[in-house]
Amino acid sequence: MSDLKTKQLTHGALMMAIFFVLLLIVLYVPLLNLITIFFIPLPFIVHMVRFDLHATLLTGVASLALTVILTPLPAVFITIAAVTVGMVMGHFYAQKKGPFLPMLAGMVTYIVNYVLLFLVSFFLLDINLLDSMEQMLRESLLMTENTAEFWNMPLDEELQMSYEEMVEGITYVFPAIMILSALMMSAVHHGISRSVLHRLGQRIQVLPPFREWNMPKSMLYYYLIALILVILGVLEEGGTLSFFVINLHMILEILLLIQGLTMIAHFAHSKGWGKIVPVGVIVLAVLIPLVANIVRIIGILDLGFGLKQRVK
Repeated sequence: MSDLKTKQLTHGALMMAIFFVLLLIVLYVPLLNLITIFFIPLPFIVHMVRFDLHATLLTGVASLALTVILTPLPAVFITIAAVTVGMVMGHFYAQKKGPFLPMLAGMVTYIVNYVLLFLVSFFLLDINLLDSMEQMLRESLLMTENTAEFWNMPLDEELQMSYEEMVEGITYVFPAIMILSALMMSAVHHGISRSVLHRLGQRIQVLPPFREWNMPKSMLYYYLIALILVILGVLEEGGTLSFFVINLHMILEILLLIQGLTMIAHFAHSKGWGKIVPVGVIVLAVLIPLVANIVRIIGILDLGFGLKQRVK
C-alpha cells in the first residue's frame, strides 16, 4: 500500500472518530449540542481539502454505515447532511473559490437535504414533519399553561394569543425558515472551517468586513412589490401565490435588516466608535421589534440612496 493511501485511510479514520464524538454530543448532551451541531461537518471539510473526493466519499460512506448500525434513526439524517455539506464546502475550499461560493453551495446542499428529509418522512415513513412540529408546539403551550395554573400565575392573554398565531403560521412560512436556517448554518460552518483550516496551513479567503457587505439593489424592488401585495391583501389566503409572496417577504425583511446593520456598522467605524455600537444594535434588534423595523428602514435607505457612499 502506498504512503498516500495509508495517509488517506489513517486521516479518514481519525476524522470519522472525531465526527462520531461530535455526533454523540449532538444526540445525548443537552445545551452543548446546540453549539456542537455547527462543528459536525468539519471533519469531512478538512478531509476533502487535504485529500480528494474519493477518499472523502469513502470516509462518509463508512460513517453513514456505522451511524445506521449504532445510533437512532434521526442520526442518519444528521450524518447525511454532515457528509454532503462537508464534501461540497470542502470541494470549493480546495478549489480556492473564495468565501462566498462555499457558503452558497453549503446553503443549497442543506436545502436539498431538508427537502429530501420531508419527502422520505412523508412517503416512506408516513410522517408529516410540519404537522408533527405544529403538534409539538401546541403541546409545549399546553404544558406552559398547566405549569402557570399550578403556580397560580396565569399567562397573559395577549401573549398566549400571539403564541397561538405563531403556531398556526409557522407551517406557512416554513420554507423561509428553512432557507434562513440553511444560510445561517453554512455561514457559521464557514467561520469555523476557515479558522481550523488556517491552523492546518490552508489559506482560505476571509469574508469582507461586515460593514462593507451590500445586498443587490434589485432586492429592494422585490421587497416593495411583495410588501404592496401583502398590505393590499389582494392575495388569495392559502393560495400558492400568497404562500410564495409571504415567504419571499419574510426572507427579504431579514436581508434588509442585515443591510441596515451593515450601514450602522459602517457609520460606527467611520466615527471610530468600535464594535460596541453595532453589537448593541444587533442585540436590541433581536429583542425589540420596533428597533428591528427602524434598522430595516435604514437598510432600505442605504440600498435606495447609497448611504454608505455618503458617509466617509
